[in-house]
Amino acid sequence: MKWNAAEAAYKEAVSVWPGNSDALLELGYLYLDKNKIDEAQQTLSKLRSVSAADASELLAEITKRKNAIAH
Repeated sequence: MKWNAAEAAYKEAVSVWPGNSDALLELGYLYLDKNKIDEAQQTLSKLRSVSAADASELLAEITKRKNAIAH
């Protein structure tokens, strides 16, 4: 997968439509896949105001990844 192109596309989608929970969720997952935890958490903050369900899904994945790194 072309990470940079995907990241740019998701960011563009969110800039055009800030309420696009799908794009925010996928951007969060992309950051996690790139081990960019801080960026994933920033995306989570934006996602919380758009979709509580998607935010809780991303939060669970962030927590899982952080725990994996810590152990």
